[in-house]
Amino acid sequence: MAGTRTLVLGLGNEIVSDDGFGPAVAQACRGALAGRPDVTVETASVAGFHLLDLFAGYDRVLIVDVVQTGAHPPGTLLIWPVSKSSEARTLGGSHQTDLETTLSLGRAIGMLLPETLAVLVAEALDLLTIQEALSPAIAAAVPRAAALVRGWVETGELPLPKIETGA
Repeated sequence: MAGTRTLVLGLGNEIVSDDGFGPAVAQACRGALAGRPDVTVETASVAGFHLLDLFAGYDRVLIVDVVQTGAHPPGTLLIWPVSKSSEARTLGGSHQTDLETTLSLGRAIGMLLPETLAVLVAEALDLLTIQEALSPAIAAAVPRAAALVRGWVETGELPLPKIETGA
């Protein structure tokens, strides 16, 4: 998908155990995507309305983050619909406003936001412990997630189950 401005955004806080998953995946992708002038790989520990500035100017965005639903084994990778963002602890309630509301507001005020926005998440085990280390199940999911991100950059596809009914 050369020529399309693409953002890969690893969301999370690297000092809160599994919340560091998004940044870890972004770091794992940086080398492989470094030669792509059409692709930007970033990390951020913000969400809610702060995301609007990060999304502006991109044609497509892939967010990498964690959720904690208890419905899947830790480390399970899933496509999380934007419409279900309020049901995810990290994509919704803990970050001021959910992703769907954020995007709606941005479009309502005339911001040029991506036409394509995908969310790749891993089911987290620990989102409370202050430590700069992922739990083993989440750490094991990083290489697979990084491979999926690189594939998405090329094809726009994430061959994973999509959550249809929420957590």
